[in-house]
Amino acid sequence: MNTDHPGRIVVIEGLDGCGKSTVAQQLSVLLDADLLTTPTAELRAVRPQFDAAFRESPVAHSLACGATVIEAGLRALRQVQQGRSVVIDRYWLSTLVYAPDPARPALAGMEPLVPAPDLTFYLHAPLAVRQARLGGRPRVTEHDRRTLDPAEDARLDARYRTLGAHALAGATVPLDVCAPVDEVVRAMLVALAAWEARCGAVPEAR
Repeated sequence: MNTDHPGRIVVIEGLDGCGKSTVAQQLSVLLDADLLTTPTAELRAVRPQFDAAFRESPVAHSLACGATVIEAGLRALRQVQQGRSVVIDRYWLSTLVYAPDPARPALAGMEPLVPAPDLTFYLHAPLAVRQARLGGRPRVTEHDRRTLDPAEDARLDARYRTLGAHALAGATVPLDVCAPVDEVVRAMLVALAAWEARCGAVPEAR
């Protein structure tokens, strides 16, 4: 356990194909932080079955996704209480962004159960970049394909940016991810250090 600094919860958000997972992995290594995803690893292993179980009920699917965020947040909170920092690939903003309108009142009722992160990085990549990245994946879901529609891309991006002020985002930093991953992660470290200069000690990058 590292007692030299308080643990932090840092969230990485963004549309499919913007590079969240790669960035989250590198940032967690540099910060010597634990890496979590939503859904958590246990559910990701059976993600097709999870999605299929809720195929006829998008509202129930959104609430189930919300529950996975609560679980990841509670795991992260336990690590923070031990002095560890945690990087989370997707969190509450994604749940809200992708939720159908009828699910949003119920999701709002779940929010008192969601541990708030300290900082959220919203990664944005132009549609052409996301199209190229998703096109190179061995398996692209129907959900992924829908986000590549220009109108849907613009709608989801606007929704993420609007929700940047949400209490369950913490401090939000938008970042353009057209640059190489190393440069993006370096910009994140700079932003994190600037935020910590105002708020307290930060886990030092290795």
